[in-house]
Amino acid sequence: MEDEAILLKIKREFTTNEAVQSLLKIVSGLETEIGVLKSEVAEAQDKAEKIRKERTLTKKQWMQEEMFEYLNKEHETLRARIKEYKKSMEDWQAKYFNLLAANNKEV
Repeated sequence: MEDEAILLKIKREFTTNEAVQSLLKIVSGLETEIGVLKSEVAEAQDKAEKIRKERTLTKKQWMQEEMFEYLNKEHETLRARIKEYKKSMEDWQAKYFNLLAANNKEV
């Protein structure tokens, strides 16, 4: 705040001086750059906070979760196979009993 008052005084006293105008332009550019940097810092802090809030896993926990997913997928595959084999078994059983009944009629 104090710096702004000093700059305002200088600006009022030396408005025509090219050196002062150049310095004021540089100050204005630096203020803009400071604003951009503050924005980037706030964004980085926000990302860091999100990362802290997310669940962090140790290597062991990560491996356990990966293994659990793999076993769960394999379990589902085996369930589908069992269902398929059971249907196949029932079809063959029906064919067998049909043939057995046909043979008993012939005899």
